[in-house]
Amino acid sequence: MANSLRFFTTALRSIERWLKPPSGYKAWLYPGVPLALCIGILTSVGPSLQQYALSALNSSAPSLYGAAYDDQIVEWPNLGRWIFHWNNLIYLTMGAFATIPALRRSTIREIGTSVGGWVALLLTFLDVTFGLIQGSFSATSFGTNAIANIIGGSITGLIVFIALSSARLIANLNGVRRYIAPSAVIISAGFGVNALCYYVFFHLYQPLPVSSEALLKAPVGGWFLTENPSETSTSHEQETGDTSLFSLIPSSISPDKIEIISPQNPLSISIPPRADNYYQIEVRFFTDCLMKRPAQLPSGPPTFVASGSKAFKLTSSGGFLYADGTGPLDFASSKSGNTIAMFSLSPGSKGNSSTMTRFDGSSNTVSIGVTDITRLALGVPSFEGRAAKRKPVRRVFKLMSGLTNHSFYFEPPTQHPDNSPQQCKIARPVDIPSSEVLETRHIIKSNGAGITAVIKVKALPSSSSLFDSPYSKLEIAGVSGWTTVHGLPEVDSPMKVGSLRAISFQGTVTDFTVDTNPHPARPYDSFVLQGQLEGEYLQNGTLRIHGKTNQLWRNGRRLNPTKWEMLSTEWQLSILGAFGAFLIALWRLLWPAALKNANETMG
Repeated sequence: MANSLRFFTTALRSIERWLKPPSGYKAWLYPGVPLALCIGILTSVGPSLQQYALSALNSSAPSLYGAAYDDQIVEWPNLGRWIFHWNNLIYLTMGAFATIPALRRSTIREIGTSVGGWVALLLTFLDVTFGLIQGSFSATSFGTNAIANIIGGSITGLIVFIALSSARLIANLNGVRRYIAPSAVIISAGFGVNALCYYVFFHLYQPLPVSSEALLKAPVGGWFLTENPSETSTSHEQETGDTSLFSLIPSSISPDKIEIISPQNPLSISIPPRADNYYQIEVRFFTDCLMKRPAQLPSGPPTFVASGSKAFKLTSSGGFLYADGTGPLDFASSKSGNTIAMFSLSPGSKGNSSTMTRFDGSSNTVSIGVTDITRLALGVPSFEGRAAKRKPVRRVFKLMSGLTNHSFYFEPPTQHPDNSPQQCKIARPVDIPSSEVLETRHIIKSNGAGITAVIKVKALPSSSSLFDSPYSKLEIAGVSGWTTVHGLPEVDSPMKVGSLRAISFQGTVTDFTVDTNPHPARPYDSFVLQGQLEGEYLQNGTLRIHGKTNQLWRNGRRLNPTKWEMLSTEWQLSILGAFGAFLIALWRLLWPAALKNANETMG
């Protein structure tokens, strides 16, 4: 027990002698703390310097940026986040460890030499540790890092030597100023070099936003990304004055027909009550048929009729929906945050019209303007699964109009029918008892592969129709999948179609400019734009995408220049010469004073 206590006491005294500088614990306040801060701030620049230096030496890329980042686009933090990033705590801790042995040295020259050696050793230790943890350690990486760390440690020791020598010049002040002023010089040396590196890196490696404009015509396709207005309205609305989301469809244009394939989500077709608008609604159910347009289905008596109804709602499983005779369309995502969708524009079947196809995995609501007569056909399959794994599913359509609720239960066949053509038949529902007072239940036997509900909506004249909007909205909620809009006519005047965060396209690009500089495009060229963008249709059926573009690629090649790349060769040479002259002048100013005080102490 006594031996253990004696060993513990001896160990504590050894640690105390190691931590205690020759001039006492006050040396931790000056120059200990400022020296540790200076070393930590200086070494935090090391990884970036090593990356850029090695990439410039080893890469065959034609530019410094391409050597470091290829064609990726990086976003630099501001100076405050650059210096005070939490990762820098590692280097501040390393600065403290490098300061411990340095404070045991007597002269400024010895302190600088000690700092250089310990920084190189500690940086190599960190590289080996992280390499083993991440599984990337190798003899080649160890040798490369060791050489880079020796060079980095030597530069750090040299800067510390010059900083301490400069601080020693004003260490003869009276009172507390003899500590505060030199400490400020030492810390400022670290911050100054760090800030200088930041601004050099920023001008060399920060791609600048550009102003881009693309004119697209069918055929063209790609994807686009929109953001929730609540997340982007603060900055985007101030710059553009528009917070509507990009939809590819002008708001006042009525297409010929619409196709929606939404196999996953349940669909809901409804007309919300609006002022004193009234409608005549007819619903017909057909069995043994699927994926039919309203005009392709046989005539027959309606299954449900509601005349003078103010509201209507029909819900069912996901399936196929077709609409004819519609007013203007509108897309609204019920998903918060980012929404990404694929799209294509192709020439229409008549005149100068076009066809738009959109695929979106999120849940959307498609609003359709109700004209004099609007017809929709909703087809739902009677089976789920593929091939031999198909199984029959009982489908339910729920219909609500005013105080009337109807539930239609479709009993599927036990086996999937063969692929021979089937004849659509008008459904004959049979009433069944219901436990709900205001609900009527019906059952319908289906022998085919699917069920189709045809909804016919006719707007009735009202006293407000002269003063109100000419269209009421029929909403289709739960749309997740493909939406195809046929017969989009050309607009009579330029018309905005909303804002977007990013877009990628390939196809017919009639014009593409970056900062007013033309970039002729070929049909097989692919473009990716990210920033604060706007969509707009022009009179000739052209879709115009324009705005501030933070990230821009053409065929995977970066088109955002850095500040350095925007300069001519003459300006680059002039700046390099001026920067070199500045460093030489600074060296001639500080180096003689550093040599003069090299053998002085920091007491």
